[in-house]
Amino acid sequence: MTRKIFGSSLSALISVIELSSTENVTWIQNSKLIGGHFSGITLGNLKLDVGMVSQEPYSSGNVENVFTNRPPVRQDGLPFVRIANQWLAQHGEEFVELPVLVFHYGTVLPDYLIADSLDVLQNLGEPLKRKIVDEISALRDTDRYPITTHPRYKGSADEYLRLSFGAMSQQLFGRTFHDNLIAPWLDRLNPNLATWLPARDHRTAWVPLYYPETILGVISNDISPSEIKRPFRVPKNNSIAMMVARLIESLDTSKVEVILDETAIFSPSAGDIVLTSTSNTFALLNRPFSPQYAEKFVAPIVIVFFQYDRWVADEKIINFIDKEIGPYRICIRNISDKHLSTNISIEFGSMFEGSTEDEILHTSRGTLAGLNIARDYDRYMIKRLAIKVPYGQSRFDIENDSKLANEAIREQELHGYPIDFGSSTLNDQILLGLWSANAARNQI
Repeated sequence: MTRKIFGSSLSALISVIELSSTENVTWIQNSKLIGGHFSGITLGNLKLDVGMVSQEPYSSGNVENVFTNRPPVRQDGLPFVRIANQWLAQHGEEFVELPVLVFHYGTVLPDYLIADSLDVLQNLGEPLKRKIVDEISALRDTDRYPITTHPRYKGSADEYLRLSFGAMSQQLFGRTFHDNLIAPWLDRLNPNLATWLPARDHRTAWVPLYYPETILGVISNDISPSEIKRPFRVPKNNSIAMMVARLIESLDTSKVEVILDETAIFSPSAGDIVLTSTSNTFALLNRPFSPQYAEKFVAPIVIVFFQYDRWVADEKIINFIDKEIGPYRICIRNISDKHLSTNISIEFGSMFEGSTEDEILHTSRGTLAGLNIARDYDRYMIKRLAIKVPYGQSRFDIENDSKLANEAIREQELHGYPIDFGSSTLNDQILLGLWSANAARNQI
């Protein structure tokens, strides 16, 4: 019997590659765009990533070599990241660590927003550090908040869907930490985002939710910032988008039949794999589904891509916190095709939504000059995007609908998981693809 795999997600691609190594596969695609966001854009002759796209290879202290029956998403996927790393290496992908920094009011430091390097705390003045310690200690000593508001419960506690990131951040760390280290960066992205973004989705806005005891430990020098640093990896001299293209090209056409089915004509049978959106999952399973997600906050983003047909700067990510109006992030990647080229993306938040192309280019060139990067680029592209943030009842509905779709997959003796909000990081998709193929092969 030929097994069918449904979906055009990166996880579906991974599952097709893995499973076709031992059996024939029919890949039912619901879209011609394979990999979604991870397929990137094309500038010049290269496929580039849209903004910061990288892999977080940490395993939170626990390393597992054999999948369990729990979907490896969010925190549940962390112990299995090494499986993803090994699989990528076996398919010829070489990754390197990408330095992540923060430009904090003129001082360049290891980044604490996404890379969890809390060196910034050691650069604060003693009065500010004492105030942070006093506020966190007072919050920890009160019975005002339930224990489930601790970040260790962020993946399961309803408080993390009900409360906004801004409210949760101040509840955990106090106003001083939030106002001095988090809010100024969020303001550059979108000054209203902290009010609407559910706390569980803090990584959607690339902001942290530390354990309060971690902050106290770093300030007291009981914990070294290097102990909690989160590394980020990228393909060596390549983009994630180019990696996806290589994986597509690696398919063994003698083992894989590809069918484009954008209207869900084909239906899965027991033992098949479904790795597509919640909405498409319900359509494939002939289940009624009318999502009503009215509560969505839209955060506009402008990204400028500069391409140089030569090397002009070392690779890095810099997050900006500054009094000057400007971008919130710059990502510098050096990519080889026939020769090495430098590709730079500069990301701007909502304050640039109405800016003209000339205004955006002028500010971008100023950013390049401030970093001593040449401004004689060979080509550029400007893209206007948006982060869509569900909140309120809509966020609960999305969580519940994903749960129901997952239950429907199990009820019909299928394998897979809905690829949607909350299961869309690079690690999530790689691990879900491998997990689903492993489950199908072993009929778990």
